[in-house]
Amino acid sequence: MFRNPASFLKAFFGFFTAFGAVFLAIGLGVGFTAPDGIIFLLAFGLAGLTFLLVGAIGLAVLARKARLRRWLLENGRALNADYDGCGLQTSLEMNGRHPYVVHCHYTDSATRTIYNFRSEGLWFNPASLLEGRRTVRVLVHPDDYRKYYVDLGDLTNGYKVVG
Repeated sequence: MFRNPASFLKAFFGFFTAFGAVFLAIGLGVGFTAPDGIIFLLAFGLAGLTFLLVGAIGLAVLARKARLRRWLLENGRALNADYDGCGLQTSLEMNGRHPYVVHCHYTDSATRTIYNFRSEGLWFNPASLLEGRRTVRVLVHPDDYRKYYVDLGDLTNGYKVVG
């Protein structure tokens, strides 16, 4: 049903938000109209508020991440990071599969600092597409290199990878 974790998380947090709003509305509606409504208000209202907050916070985090990615694509400082290889992200599993991630690093000779970067999860093995490459384009926030996006947009040359 869901091919990537981002669409699953949007649906998951959207469900939590809607579920919480319904429960909160029931709790408030019955709580203020029924004679013993305080029980409904506490039970449904608090449960609904909890679900609503979890869903809304989750959606806000996803929106913030998407906004940062858009900002980096438009305004980020482009670096040519050295390609280190790719591997599986074993901390995430979906449908019995783990996504692949691309590892790279950038050495800032002015500050004598090495920055390590990791791409978002890819649901195909990019090793053959990266064969012969020495660098990968990374977009960073000029003031904070911890905010970055490994740009692999040119990896498939416009082709959609299925399977």
